[in-house]
Amino acid sequence: MKNQYACATATLILAIAFAATIANFIYVDNTAECILGSIDALPTDIANVSESIEQLRTEWIKRRQILDLTLSKPALDKVSQLIDELDIAAAHSAESDYKTTMARLRRAIEDIRDPERILIRNIF
Repeated sequence: MKNQYACATATLILAIAFAATIANFIYVDNTAECILGSIDALPTDIANVSESIEQLRTEWIKRRQILDLTLSKPALDKVSQLIDELDIAAAHSAESDYKTTMARLRRAIEDIRDPERILIRNIF
């Protein structure tokens, strides 16, 4: 009888862990898509971009609170830093720095999404 309870408990714990992993993947993927969409929506004319960057920053801060539970702090800090750099480049009308930072920000978002994909190579 004890063995049945132990097996049932182990199965339940495994199912909860699996469900939590899938839920985390879905949240990280949705967050990445949302932020990438916000990056793509940023105007190429840096004269009128301050409000859009502020909306991007607000969305990132809101979503980061949950991401802090499962993702590494350095990866999340890198995204926050790149959003700040994007704002600084726009404020100084540095168009090349703005475009470079946008590309780096896009890559940083993809970098936080890739390890969370449910793939065999990510398990081992």
